[in-house]
Amino acid sequence: MTIEEKVAAMEAHESDIDRQIKEIKEELKDLRELTSAVNGLAISINAMSEKVDKIDRRLESVESEPADEYRHYKRLAIGGIITGVIGWLFALITTLVK
Repeated sequence: MTIEEKVAAMEAHESDIDRQIKEIKEELKDLRELTSAVNGLAISINAMSEKVDKIDRRLESVESEPADEYRHYKRLAIGGIITGVIGWLFALITTLVK
């Protein structure tokens, strides 16, 4: 192999290396863009998660409200019945004492 052939082979190899470097640079640029997009997506997901948590807390309070009302009216009914029984007993005792 002559020097000219070796130089030509080296130039071809150098050209191939330059092409590979350009491809790597493009891939690196794409990778950086992808990384940035994934970071933005992660931030959006975190914000959405916080909103869902807030909605969940509000929904729990809305769902528990009828149960709270039921307990309130149940206490009123029981209190009314107890008051009626005590009043009836009081009336019975006062009529027996006379």
